[in-house]
Amino acid sequence: MTPSSGTSTVPPFKFRHRGEKVDWRQINKVDINLVKSQLDIDTLQDHINEVMFCSLDGERCQECRSPVDPGLLKLLQLGQLSMEWLLHCQEVLSLNQHAAEERLEAARMEQKQLLEQQSQQEEKVKALNEELMLKGKVVSELQSKLLLCSHKCKICKKGFLTPQFLQSHMQRRHPEDHESQLESDRDLKSQIDILKTEISGLKEQNVQLQQKLQLKEELWESKLQQTKDYHESEMNKLLDELSRARSSVSGEQEIERRLQEMQLSMEALRKQEMEKRQEMQLSIEAQRKQEMEQRLQEMQLSIEAQRKQEMEQRQEMQLSIEAQRKQEMEQRRRRCSFPLRL
Repeated sequence: MTPSSGTSTVPPFKFRHRGEKVDWRQINKVDINLVKSQLDIDTLQDHINEVMFCSLDGERCQECRSPVDPGLLKLLQLGQLSMEWLLHCQEVLSLNQHAAEERLEAARMEQKQLLEQQSQQEEKVKALNEELMLKGKVVSELQSKLLLCSHKCKICKKGFLTPQFLQSHMQRRHPEDHESQLESDRDLKSQIDILKTEISGLKEQNVQLQQKLQLKEELWESKLQQTKDYHESEMNKLLDELSRARSSVSGEQEIERRLQEMQLSMEALRKQEMEKRQEMQLSIEAQRKQEMEQRLQEMQLSIEAQRKQEMEQRQEMQLSIEAQRKQEMEQRRRRCSFPLRL
């Protein structure tokens, strides 16, 4: 252990100055053998400072008055220095022991808190495990219900979670029915595609009919505008004639009569135009209905014919499968009934 190993609370180590005089009377009174035999620590504590910090530089022998041997003097000084260093080490160790005890107490308190937290966490974990068990049971029940209610096999009435599982089951357990189902699905898809193409064609025809109607309406509007312009020009002419013939009463009567005739003719023309428009709209709607009904009937007939063909094909397949099964059964019976030859 070195002097620099002390804690921050301990001051740095330094050797003290030694200048105290020795009280030889007190030292002569001490019985070394008695101290050893009785372990008299109090006597040592009483004389420890005097022994540690005394100086024998000027001391002489009381009998011969000669100075102290330098070797003994050096030995005493080494003992004093070592004692001082050991006391310092004792103080440092006691301080470190006290700090370690405090840390140990804090660690024990922390351990208690951690144990309490651990017990709380264990209780929470137990509660969560119970909840997980309950939820797992609920999930298993729901899965069983889904298996019963979701995708079912039409042949063996087994339930599956996904259509992929059902398809793989059909491929493994019912390959013949699976192939027939695939063929029917393909036929249905082809029929749906045909219907889609026909519907798109009908939509295009509808657009073309609407364009034709718009053209006809534009023609009728142009004709109406021409007739209106013609009547307006005639009205303007009549007004001019009225302005010229205001002086004569007979001219005014003729003009009024012409105006009435023109108004009647205008109303008749308007009625005719309205009737023609209504007739055109009714005829176009009737044509549309007839075309749609014809196409729908044709589509229904084609679908029914395809369904009949599919039903006939399925019946033929079933009959062929039954015939094959009967042949296999007969062959097995023949093999079983064939007599053994010795």
